[in-house]
Amino acid sequence: MRTQARSTQRYAAILLLLSLTTAACTSQVKSPDLGASVTATESTLASVSPTSGLMDCESFADDDGTRDGWRGITFQCLADGSIVRGNQLRGAPTVAVVWASWCGPCREELPIFATFAREQSRVRVVGIGWRDNPQNLQKYAKQTAFPFASLVDRTAAISAAWNINAQPVAVFVTGDGTVSHVERGRVTSLKQLQSLAAKYAP
Repeated sequence: MRTQARSTQRYAAILLLLSLTTAACTSQVKSPDLGASVTATESTLASVSPTSGLMDCESFADDDGTRDGWRGITFQCLADGSIVRGNQLRGAPTVAVVWASWCGPCREELPIFATFAREQSRVRVVGIGWRDNPQNLQKYAKQTAFPFASLVDRTAAISAAWNINAQPVAVFVTGDGTVSHVERGRVTSLKQLQSLAAKYAP
């Protein structure tokens, strides 16, 4: 009887130890790093097919031939597939919102960027589709009637250029094309976005 009681106690102790060990391992599990483990070749998206009903990219500056850093990154316009390089995001203070149709926090903050784009004209808003199929991006942009042009980063090049491993992300660019700030995490209010723009997109 005593032996059986000891065996039961040992069994309970082992179960307790296992549960504590499992809990400790679980608490240390990190979310996957979306940017570090995928090469540009592996993440290359399909080319953008032209579609109607989206803002075009004709308002961007001409390509000045600059190829250093992110200024040389090749994007495609979500509306018509035309090539837009990073150096063309100059000429006006700009906030580039990095988004994907599958990204829940992106869906929550995009209406704030839309309102910001509609209510003022000093700071240009540009969307950058990242790690998402262009057709899905086009469909969502149409459904939500984006009041700004959106580009597609087909090779996830901004991952390294702007050290982006997750989204939402908003990148502020001065009028001369210099990145002044990378805001990581969801923008939660129009007031917050206005404050960021006043500080980093003068």
